[in-house]
Amino acid sequence: TDLSGFGQKVDQWTKMEIEMKDRLIEVWMNGEKVFERKLIRDPGVIAGIRYQFHGTGEVRALQLESEGKIYYEGSLK
Repeated sequence: TDLSGFGQKVDQWTKMEIEMKDRLIEVWMNGEKVFERKLIRDPGVIAGIRYQFHGTGEVRALQLESEGKIYYEGSLK
């Protein structure tokens, strides 16, 4: 799997979006799709979120949304 699209400039904020519909998960970085995979099973509901960086990384804000309803939105700083 080519994950090179996840590499971004460390001196600029990156907008990352993760979308899932009908078990198809897509990851977008600054408006460009960098990953797509069809899941074998339904992953169920979100039980938590974890960020892991190899090297420099920081999260500025997070929004959780489903079918147009925002469940969480806020700054993480």
